Amino acid sequence: MSVNPTGKDPGSEDLVFGKNAVKAVLDSLPEHCSVVLVSEKMATNEREQFLETCKRAGVRWQLVHPSRIDRICPGGRHQGIIAKMLPVALTDLESFLKGLDPVWGPSLIVLVDHLQDPQNLGAIARSAEVFGADGMIVPRRRSVLPTSTVMRTSSGAIARVPVVGVVNVVRALEEFKGNGFWVVGLDHSKGK
Repeated sequence: MSVNPTGKDPGSEDLVFGKNAVKAVLDSLPEHCSVVLVSEKMATNEREQFLETCKRAGVRWQLVHPSRIDRICPGGRHQGIIAKMLPVALTDLESFLKGLDPVWGPSLIVLVDHLQDPQNLGAIARSAEVFGADGMIVPRRRSVLPTSTVMRTSSGAIARVPVVGVVNVVRALEEFKGNGFWVVGLDHSKGK
């Protein structure tokens, strides 16, 4: 079961831009991608690779004038490509725990609490992926949730590492401990 993490209208779209982030969306979450806008000015070989990836993934694409992409995503950080996608849904804890396979050995889960900066969540998602984390846990309230900024700063890792939304972090930790997990905590507070 998945839930809408943002509270947005399920029909609303989020923008993911930049070559790595869009590639991650096409590779990991093509069903959430409604259309990819590709600049006519993108280098031919790169453009053709993206269009071929869109075709393989069954994602609509449009070749557009660079000014259209600049209007949608001002600042030029789009690298000539934008994906319009529905928000990434969070997985619920029960489904996530059922999906873990002990045959593959111990699981690494990263839990973040009270994180407000989407760039920090993106950096943590990148690290979690590199360290082979099986998932990330985020509170549904008072914390940043997966957005296009997180997608971009994580270089798409947030699409490849399952994200579980929980209402109560303490209860989630107890649930993990009850399922045989060891819990190790880090706190940025110095001397406490």
